[in-house]
Amino acid sequence: MAEPNNNLLQLLLSTLEDAGLPTLHDMVEIMGPKEWQKVADTLRQKNLVFSQAFEAVANFYHMQAKQKDTWPYVAIIGHSKEPEEFTYLEKEELKRRHVVTVSQLFEERGGFLTSHFNMRLNNLTPRLTFKLRLLQRKIKTVFKNFNEHTQCQNTLLNFFLSKQCNISQIFMKLMRNTADKTIGTPPSRLTRIRDHISVPDVDTYMKAYDICKISIISSKTKEIAFQIPNRTLWSQNKAFLSGHHDRECPYCEPTESTEHMILNCNKMAYPLWEEAQGLISQFLEKLLPDSRVGAQRVRLTYRNIIYHEPIAELKTYKATPATHKVLLLLICEIKRDLYYRRVSAMTENQTEQKVVISSLKRRFILYATVQKVISYLEYLGTATWLRHARSLSQGLMAHKDQILLNEQY
Repeated sequence: MAEPNNNLLQLLLSTLEDAGLPTLHDMVEIMGPKEWQKVADTLRQKNLVFSQAFEAVANFYHMQAKQKDTWPYVAIIGHSKEPEEFTYLEKEELKRRHVVTVSQLFEERGGFLTSHFNMRLNNLTPRLTFKLRLLQRKIKTVFKNFNEHTQCQNTLLNFFLSKQCNISQIFMKLMRNTADKTIGTPPSRLTRIRDHISVPDVDTYMKAYDICKISIISSKTKEIAFQIPNRTLWSQNKAFLSGHHDRECPYCEPTESTEHMILNCNKMAYPLWEEAQGLISQFLEKLLPDSRVGAQRVRLTYRNIIYHEPIAELKTYKATPATHKVLLLLICEIKRDLYYRRVSAMTENQTEQKVVISSLKRRFILYATVQKVISYLEYLGTATWLRHARSLSQGLMAHKDQILLNEQY
């Protein structure tokens, strides 16, 4: 480790020395989570800040010992699954023999770990070898991915510090992932089941939230796309449950829920998505002309629109990941526009009469949204997005021509 270079580090080193605790160098080089926790407990009466810092490292190590990518590189001394505490002499022997991490308990063959005990450790004292065998057996009952790892003498913490990694950031990510696993699925899935609304499997439901990771979608559009599966969009049904007198859709008679507003309204959402299907098919034909033979007309489903599931027909078009992103962008922008136009309809219409939306106006709404997406892709400016913008523009024109032709007959 680097030499002390500031007052805080000097204070830490002197505090450890005065308390008769292992040096900071030894803690980083050879000690596992239980040893960090023991030091944290000892420091609690001497320096609370240092105690909390050591406890945080202990928690960090405990988490890393449970991860399939990092478990081999946790220190042996003070490991979470340590069957029996090592004596002072045993610790010194491990230190002298440079037996530091869990990975060294496993035999290496062909450059990768195997499930067998490292026979070289039989040269240690019998009692120490027995303890190491017990630890190795406990670990291999939990993890089976031995052939993904190699032996390494450096502990995980030592590696992170040598690479100057942001340990706080790594720790926060682990904490967030752990919290996510304890939460399971969002409450919105349970309330949908309670209200007898169709829901997909858990994996599909959770993947709906991955929309927030797609960089080409604006933050405001992501917000609406996030709120739809989360059931947090304001609707007439929510207004009724909050004490308002009316729960009907502003366009038609049924109760306005999130699903009705975005998908099922016969006067607005449903026919608009019907139009969008044809336009998307025209877009794909212009973008991928070689796939036209045998390609199917796009059919948007409940899961495509609400949960962002990939459109099944894209397989026949052999669409690229970029095309998937553009279609997600288009679908999310249509949902955003549907919601904001519904809000405007409620604001502008103060009477109890229903808002009338003609087929021509719906078509204009869809075309305006598509044109906004085209302008946005052109603004992004890279060759990939410009090609998609050009094809979307051609698809829009082809859809308009098809509508005119249908109206003539």
